[in-house]
Amino acid sequence: MIPRVSQTRQNLRTCSLDGILATPWSIVSLPGSFLIASLLNVYFQVGPFWFGVIVSMPAFANALSILLVPWVGRFLNVREMTLTVSMMNCGIWLSGVLAIALMPLDSPSRVGVFFAGFYLLLAFTTALAGVGWTTWVPGFIPDRIRGRYMAGRNVLTNFSTLGFMVLALLLLHFFEGQRWLYLLLISLSMLGRIASVMMQHRIRSIDPTGGRVCSDTWARDLWSIRRERPLMRYILFATLAGCCMAFTGATATLYAFTLLKVTPAELTAFSIVATLAGTASVRIWGELIDRHGSLPVLVICAIAWRVGDIGWLFLTEETKYGLFAVWAWGGAMGTGYMLASFILLLKLVPSHNRSAGISLHLTAVSTFAAIAPVLAGWWLETSAGLDISSWPLYRMTLAAGLAGCVLSLLALTGMHEPKTHPDRNTIMGALRTLRHLSVNQGLAFWGNATFVVRRKRKE
Repeated sequence: MIPRVSQTRQNLRTCSLDGILATPWSIVSLPGSFLIASLLNVYFQVGPFWFGVIVSMPAFANALSILLVPWVGRFLNVREMTLTVSMMNCGIWLSGVLAIALMPLDSPSRVGVFFAGFYLLLAFTTALAGVGWTTWVPGFIPDRIRGRYMAGRNVLTNFSTLGFMVLALLLLHFFEGQRWLYLLLISLSMLGRIASVMMQHRIRSIDPTGGRVCSDTWARDLWSIRRERPLMRYILFATLAGCCMAFTGATATLYAFTLLKVTPAELTAFSIVATLAGTASVRIWGELIDRHGSLPVLVICAIAWRVGDIGWLFLTEETKYGLFAVWAWGGAMGTGYMLASFILLLKLVPSHNRSAGISLHLTAVSTFAAIAPVLAGWWLETSAGLDISSWPLYRMTLAAGLAGCVLSLLALTGMHEPKTHPDRNTIMGALRTLRHLSVNQGLAFWGNATFVVRRKRKE
């Protein structure tokens, strides 16, 4: 049974409105985003170790989702899992808002423990809801228009992202350091998320249940991926790069707040600049990937991104506004890196075993991306007790992370990109952790983005 045209149009309108309303929630759901990072480091001052632990929670949950998805799939179909887990996430957030309102300011360790457990629960529900949603989407968005529609939807969510960031910038500028301000912004994002979940109830797909989450041969499918040598090499690269990105991102945030004395309003402004630069460069990178392939674009963008980040090592409190240039460059280069990574991964994953390939990639990257921020926080907090000045300590730590990002490219040496272009489709959970890491580094518009393979132009 094929949905009526009027029902399809309603599904598309509902899906677009859902994305617009959910965008602020997707930002506050990541502890490394500009708003939550300032809440943790500037207002509650949880310290490097606990900030690293809290930032690692989404990646940790993504790593374990490969085990949770088959178990949850026994009891819930795709539609049920999406709606049920999303409402659970909203309930956790509502409880968290109340806890944040009553949280003491003189006990950083207690605050750190609370936020670590809080974001772990949020991350588990967010990961499961994301798997359900991206699995449900192909059932109500026709394949022939999916690329055009998702591109348009991402534009709308980008505007929503910028709108929320501008509102946060203005409020943080005039009312910096006020608890009610953070509660207001979080509450607004949660009202939008509750409304978006209610909107999802109006969506009707070909299969009313949305289908099953995964197959009965899930473990066998995962084991068979080991034979895909190019994919395994790419997963090795992505794991090393993701680990170094997470290490660098956590260190840079602490460096900005601790030594450069960046205010929450200024960090929001930097994020807006990165988002604008990334949005403006999307089309350029898409054309270059279509013409020259994704692998060379990935390598060039990875190196250029980290070369631009060397600017961090020369900034002081007096020259901190140089971060506008650093984040604008990072926004443009990071966008090319994300697009190229997604398309290359999609080409390497076997067409008959996509879900297992993406899940293995997600688990490997997420595991090490969860460890890296904890390691960064532990190292910075431990070294602070030694006879080492803070400036060289943070700069050497940043330099080590940036060098690791570039050296990870050696894992791609000699790899040949497949000539065939993959079928156009959305992929369950593709690059979820990488999107989260990019949000932590200023590319907030990736947080609620849905990737669809570009259709190659005919010669």
